Amino acid sequence: MHYHLLDKKMMSYFRTNDGTYWPYYTKKEFKMLGDHSFCICGELRKDSKKSNYNYWLVKDERTRIQLFEYHLKNKWYEKTVGYIPVKEDNENDGVNSSYFIKIVDRSYIKIFLYPVFYLLVALFIFLGISWYINKEAIPKVDQSAVVYDLNGLINEQPDKIMLPGITTINLQEKSTNVQQMLPNPKGNQCYFQYQVILDSTKEILYKSGLIPPGKMITQFHLTRELSVGEHQGTVRILTRDLKNPKITFNTGEVMITLNVQKTSE
Repeated sequence: MHYHLLDKKMMSYFRTNDGTYWPYYTKKEFKMLGDHSFCICGELRKDSKKSNYNYWLVKDERTRIQLFEYHLKNKWYEKTVGYIPVKEDNENDGVNSSYFIKIVDRSYIKIFLYPVFYLLVALFIFLGISWYINKEAIPKVDQSAVVYDLNGLINEQPDKIMLPGITTINLQEKSTNVQQMLPNPKGNQCYFQYQVILDSTKEILYKSGLIPPGKMITQFHLTRELSVGEHQGTVRILTRDLKNPKITFNTGEVMITLNVQKTSE
């Protein structure tokens, strides 16, 4: 099947790899032709050697090029350049044909921008997940912390961090409730966050929120019950900046005994 180029006044030209220049209407000019029906009967691309479509576009007796099958939508990296008005073999030259060939070419802007766009989307997703994880990782101020008034539990040297002395934590069997003071001494310039760790399994049995200076936690619950007897443990005290809790300071650790007492009958 052959389609012949119509001699129309067209100011734009598309160059194929064989060096031929094909006049065409731009997309804007094509839209200005009117709303009557059109038939797109093939596609013209720069390299016709890749085509197995037995349709040809003829310019003159010596110049023709093989077309590609028409597709309604271009591939993501392609663009529509314009449209070439043509006529079929059996049409007269004077006929105002409604047949057109669509010109398709690579869109280098899309080829460059699409990967950049998806890379930016992936970057924003990664940053969003990182922000969410970091947000969740920063504990909030512990609402169970209360103001205390104990003599001697005051840091007189604000340039240093004062840690309380804790040696034993007592609790009853078949209970997770612990009555124990976990203070942040007045005068400290940081938040405290307590962790109670069972040395034998490295379990974190308790984790507090942020405790401001001058406040303490007086009771809390372990994550599980412990058997009667003495268990070796560690109280870990993490410190964070008062203005920006994301900033962490030194971590203190104190060896303790978790003393689980048998309930009297």
